[in-house]
Amino acid sequence: MTEPQLFRRYKKWEGNTKFLCKGRLLHGPDRKRFYFAVAGNIIPMILLVTLVWPEIYDLVDIKYALAIYIITGVLWLYSITFHITCAYMDPGILPRMHGSWKPNPIVQLKSGAKIEQRWCGTCRMHKPYRATHCGICNNCVSKFDHHCPWIGNCVGARNYKFFMLFILTTSIMILCTLGVCILDIVLRTMDSTESTSIAFKNTLASNPTSFILCFYCLASGGFVIALSCFHVYLIKLSITTNEYIKHTRNEYSRGLIVNCYSVMCAPQYQSNVQFRKRVEYDSDEI
Repeated sequence: MTEPQLFRRYKKWEGNTKFLCKGRLLHGPDRKRFYFAVAGNIIPMILLVTLVWPEIYDLVDIKYALAIYIITGVLWLYSITFHITCAYMDPGILPRMHGSWKPNPIVQLKSGAKIEQRWCGTCRMHKPYRATHCGICNNCVSKFDHHCPWIGNCVGARNYKFFMLFILTTSIMILCTLGVCILDIVLRTMDSTESTSIAFKNTLASNPTSFILCFYCLASGGFVIALSCFHVYLIKLSITTNEYIKHTRNEYSRGLIVNCYSVMCAPQYQSNVQFRKRVEYDSDEI
C-alpha cells in the first residue's frame, strides 16, 4: 500500500494569495501600489534626514534638535514597521472546506439576533458571521474590513490592529514632519537680515526641500488623517468598512472604551489556516 502524498498546505492553496519564506509570510496579488506607498514613506524621510535636519541643527538649541530627530525618527520606524507587518501577515483567511451545498443555517448571536450564514460557492462552505469573500485575493476572510491596495492585502480580524497603528502613526508622523518643515522655513527666514519677502524668496531658492515636503504632507496627510478619523469612527460603532458600506445592522458595539480595547489591546487571533502544515493531497480541507 502506497503512502499518501503529503505537501505543505500553502503550496496547493487555491486562492490568489502569494507566499514567501516557505509559507511564513503572505501577501495579495497586487503589489505595485504597496511598493509605491513604501517609497512614499521612505523617500520623504530620506529628504528630511539629509537636507532638513542639518539646517534645524544649526538653527535651534541642540537639545531641541535631538528631540525633533528622536520623535520624527521613532514615528517613521513605527509607521514603516506596522505597514510591512500588516502587508505580510495573514488577515484572517478561512480554510476551504470543499463541502457540498446545504441550506443556509440560522445562528443566534449573543445579542439574541438571528442571522443566516451564507454559502460561499468558491470556498465551498457557509461563511461565519462577518466573514466576506475577497474577490481580489479570492479568499474568505474573517471579520473582513476591506482590501487595501496600499498594503496589497486584505484587512481583517488578524491585521486590523496593525492597520490602525499604521495609519495613526503615519498621521502623527506627517503632522510632525509638516511642523518641522514649517519651523525650518520660519527660522531660516527670520535668521536673515533682509526684508521678510526677500528673505522668504532666498530661503525658497537656497533649499526648497522644506517647501516640497510641506506640499507633500498637505496632499498625503489630508487623505491619511481623514482615513484615520473614519476608522476611529468605525471602531466607535464596532463595525467594519464592509458593514458600513452595506448598512449592516450593528450587533457588536459595547461602548467606546470596550470597542477600542477589543481592537487595539485584545490578544492576537490565531491563524485559521496552518499554511505550513503537511496535509494529504486529497484532503477535504485545503
